[in-house]
Amino acid sequence: MFQFNRVILLLVAVIIPVFSYSQQPLMDSTDKKVMTSTGIASAFLFTGAFAMDKPFIDMARSGQNKFLDQYTHHANYLGSKKVILPLNAAVYAGGLALGDKTLQNTSFNAFKSILTASSVTISLKYLTGRSRPYVRDGAYAFDPFPQDKHAYRSLPSGHSTLAFAFFTPFAERYSRWLYAIPFSVGLSRIYKDDHWTSDVVMGSAIGFLAGYFFEHKNRHIEFSLNGIVVKF
Repeated sequence: MFQFNRVILLLVAVIIPVFSYSQQPLMDSTDKKVMTSTGIASAFLFTGAFAMDKPFIDMARSGQNKFLDQYTHHANYLGSKKVILPLNAAVYAGGLALGDKTLQNTSFNAFKSILTASSVTISLKYLTGRSRPYVRDGAYAFDPFPQDKHAYRSLPSGHSTLAFAFFTPFAERYSRWLYAIPFSVGLSRIYKDDHWTSDVVMGSAIGFLAGYFFEHKNRHIEFSLNGIVVKF
């Protein structure tokens, strides 16, 4: 059986070049195709990962070493709301101080992305009530609307959602090498026994789609509540 660190190196070698082929935002005419193809690919990846969750987590548990302990420990922080939200506020403040409208707009798009993606992920966590790997109930233990606030809220991965929701607008605007960060966050969640691989795939897809949607042409969502129009 392959060691988990070898799998990480293989995935990094394959995925990072794909994301970094261009530092320019995709053309408008391809936006719909990108989001559609991402959704379809994510569905296939989720299905495959869901079927292989137990072998994947066993592989992660058998590949523990000091380097990955440190690597995933630090990567894990970059998916935490305690880090992401202040970081985005600091980036926006930096844009104001520098008079950089592009940085301000990208940061604001990241905020909208985080808000939207987090709402979806939190709702799904309650609806599915999936058991986390460390509980040892198995990959297919679900308890909808769980009372345990942590152990049974595995699907989707909130850290992966937040990381992709925040970094996607900046990756699309400045450099796709930035995708290495949320990708590392996802790996850290599996390595730390907090999430199944399918949790990470779904969370990453939600975060990416939200970030991509808001960054390209500064899109917004608008809805009416008792005659009051709310737009963000």
